[in-house]
Amino acid sequence: MEPDAIFLVPHTHYDAIGAFNKEYSFYINTDLILKNAVDLAKKTAYYKFTIEQTFLLEYVENNHLNLFSQIRDLIKKDKIEIASGQYLLADTMIPHGEVLIREITERKKYMKYKFAEDVVVGWGPMSLGLTRSGHRS
Repeated sequence: MEPDAIFLVPHTHYDAIGAFNKEYSFYINTDLILKNAVDLAKKTAYYKFTIEQTFLLEYVENNHLNLFSQIRDLIKKDKIEIASGQYLLADTMIPHGEVLIREITERKKYMKYKFAEDVVVGWGPMSLGLTRSGHRS
């Protein structure tokens, strides 16, 4: 009998409305997280990383072309995966469901065009509007 396997997949979360300004958030996600994740993915056999928002990929493409190229190569090697493919994580509390579907559909086109990949993983780890079932104060 083979032992059970546990997979932990690290990811970055670009929080457009978080505690930091836009530039500092890009610095954290690009210089402190993505560059190190790319290095680990290139050096480590079983390391895999997830990027959840294409907004961050567009920033990297426009400002760090070498890093973008490395990410593209690692996506092809299945070492980096794009989850949800959304531009930013959706605020699921306000928009109509059609808006959410349209955003995913349009960003999937972006992924096909830029990376020749189809986004097949849904992702919503911290979307606004999600409730916490069973939460007690």
